[in-house]
Amino acid sequence: MYSEVIILLVLAVVGALVLITMQRRGPGPMGGFWFYFPLFLFAAWAALVWLTPGAATVQEVYWAGPLVVTVVLSIVLLAVIPVARRRDRLEEKKRQQIESPAETKTRHAVEIGFSAFFWIALIGLGALIFAGYAIAS
Repeated sequence: MYSEVIILLVLAVVGALVLITMQRRGPGPMGGFWFYFPLFLFAAWAALVWLTPGAATVQEVYWAGPLVVTVVLSIVLLAVIPVARRRDRLEEKKRQQIESPAETKTRHAVEIGFSAFFWIALIGLGALIFAGYAIAS
């Protein structure tokens, strides 16, 4: 039980750090590590529950399925999320002052899209995890 949690946490942290170091950041205040970490954690957990165990084990935990799902998810997110450059607060305030209403609406629409993706993905993965445990018992 504890080794499953440790493996899932390590995979989620490594997956999130890979995207952060590749300068992929979603819009909004939660676009960094805390955006990616729960996605990777729930995706790896769902893979652990649903995928057929393979031969690779660590402490009786089949880690190959969650690893593959984490790698595939990170590749998909690397392809979808553009590279973001760092902005300081002064530059952000200046940008907001000269931003046109159309640009503001576009920025808000993208933030809403990422938020919707985040919550739909977490709720869906949570439902998959719950269903996997409900079917197993």
